[in-house]
This record gives sequence, structure tokens and C-alpha cells, in this order.
Amino acid sequence: MNNLEEAIIGLQRQINALQGRVDVNLSREFTPSAQAATPGTVVRRDADGDITITELHALGSIRESTALGAHVYYDAAQSIVDRTVTVLTFNSERFDTDDCHSNSVNPTRLTCRTSGIYAISGHVRFASNATGTRRLLLRLNGATFIAEQGVPALSGSITGISVAVAAYPLSANDYIELVVLQTSGGNLDVQSVGNATPEFSMVRVP
Repeated sequence: MNNLEEAIIGLQRQINALQGRVDVNLSREFTPSAQAATPGTVVRRDADGDITITELHALGSIRESTALGAHVYYDAAQSIVDRTVTVLTFNSERFDTDDCHSNSVNPTRLTCRTSGIYAISGHVRFASNATGTRRLLLRLNGATFIAEQGVPALSGSITGISVAVAAYPLSANDYIELVVLQTSGGNLDVQSVGNATPEFSMVRVP
């Protein structure tokens, strides 16, 4: 194996470590008397002292090495009816790297665009009320609950609640929603507090 082949294999290994998809194309070779090396090139000197500079062009995508997913929130309180399963809506994004969320079309959903294993979580805070219980759930495709957390209401204080799945397989176009249920005896707000509630995220595990 010559130096050029070793250099190409080394480059391919580095790219593969990023879990990307790369085609290496030796698109142009020339033998100037001298030329400085630049990123993306391999420099080789032959037995006669001539320098060959080979440009390596990485074609394709390293999309799969990027953290894919979204983190969304809602910037106002949402009133939750007593004993009614309610899907929360989200109108703002902290990030969205894979077109998972829309603020106007199905704003309750985080939609999987790239199949894989995802970490999914949500957090809400209910207004102060000492009666009943509070539940927070993750729902898949409008039908299947994949995680649930329930807590009793805290007397004289707000009630915060979180739910999470560390790793869950999703296929393209699967979607997750954050669902709440409360039994206070009347309407009760899910509060909006900056960077705290309500928050909802889904990120593909590398």
C-alpha cells in the first residue's frame, strides 16, 4: 500500500467515524514543481522529486452525524379542563434541526423525519391547587402512550411534573405528543415560565 492509498483510507476512517456517507473522488491530479498543501488534498513526492497534489472531494452527506430533533415550548398559559385528556400545543422552538415541528400545522406534534432511536422528554408546571392528581404522558401517533408520570397535587404550591423516555425507536413520520390530565375539580392552568414550562423535546440518539 502506498502513501496515497494510506492517506485516502485514513480520510475515509475519519469520515466514517462521523457516521456520514461519503464517496471519495480523485477528480484531478497534476504535477507542479511546487505547491503548498491545502485542506482536502494529499501531497505525494515521487522518486524523481516531482510533487503530485491530489484533491479529495467528499461527496454526499454527513446528515446522520448531526443531532437531529427539536425542542419546543409555549409562551402562554394553557387552561386544562378537569378530568379531560388534553394535548398541549407549542408555538415556539428552541431548536429544530430536522423539520420536526411546525408552529402552525399540527403544533402539538414532534414528528420523526429520520428513523432511529430517540430520547424524548417533557416538563410542565400546574398552577397552585391542592386537590386531586396531575398526570403527564407521551403519546405516539395519537393512540399509544409510551410513558406516563403521575403525582398528587401539592398543598399550597405549584405542582411540577416531568416525563421522559431515554431511548425509543421511531420510524419516519411517527409523531409524539405531550398530554396532560388533572383532577382538581375545575379548570387549571399549565403555566408558562421561561425555559421551564411547558417544555417538550425529541432528539435522535447517535
